[in-house]
Amino acid sequence: VASNSSGVATSLATLVVRPKPDLRITEVQSLTTNAPGVSKADWWELTSFESQRGVDLAGWRFNDSAGGLADAFEIGASVTIGPGESIVFVEGLSAAQFRNWWGATNLPAGLQIVTYSGAGLGFGADGDSVRLWNDTATDTNDPVAQATFGTATAGVTFNHDPVAGVFGGASVLGVQGVFRAAAASDIGSPGIILAPLASPVLSVTRSGSLVRIGFEAAAGRRYWLEARNDLG
Repeated sequence: VASNSSGVATSLATLVVRPKPDLRITEVQSLTTNAPGVSKADWWELTSFESQRGVDLAGWRFNDSAGGLADAFEIGASVTIGPGESIVFVEGLSAAQFRNWWGATNLPAGLQIVTYSGAGLGFGADGDSVRLWNDTATDTNDPVAQATFGTATAGVTFNHDPVAGVFGGASVLGVQGVFRAAAASDIGSPGIILAPLASPVLSVTRSGSLVRIGFEAAAGRRYWLEARNDLG
C-alpha cells in the first residue's frame, strides 16, 4: 500500500515457491572403446521422475566437476523433458552419429539427443561429475541434479539403479535394458532406465494337491497375480 496527499494505491502480488523438479542424471559414459570408423564421444543422460509436469530446459546449464556456471554449457530453446522421459546429451556428435553408434532400432522412438561442446566439458576417465543448474541459478553449489562417478571401464557406462534409486554402478549387459551398441562393443542403455515391458512367462507345476505358479520378475517392476474359483 502506497499513499500520499493525492490518495492511496494498493497492489497485490502472490509468490508461489515450487520444489525443484525431480530430475536425475541416470547414465554417463566417460570412456569408450576403440572402434575405427565409428564416431564416439562422452555422453550423459537426464531423466525426469516427475509424474505430471514437463520441464522447460531452455537456459539451463551443466558442467563437470572442474567447471562452474561461468563456463557451463547452456541448453538452447525448444528442449523440454516430459514426465518419465530421458534425454541424452552427447559431446560433439550429431544425433545421427549417436544413433549410428548405438543403433537406431535399439533406442526409444523419439529419443531427444542434444549435442554440446565447450572447453573443459570432457569427462575424466579417472573420475568426474556432472552438475545441472536451472536458468536462474547463481550459486555453483545449488544444482538441480548432479552425479559423481569413479574410474571408468572402457566401453561400460555408469548407470542408475532403479531399485535402490542410486547412481554410480557399472552397466551389466542384459540387466535393466542394457544392450551392446550396434557399431561397437560398448554397453549401455541410452534412453532406457528400466528393462522394456514384457509379460512374464508363468510356470505351473503340481505340488501334491496344490498347484504352484511361478514367474521371473524384473527388478523395479510391480506385478499382480489374480485368481478366480470359477473357471468360466
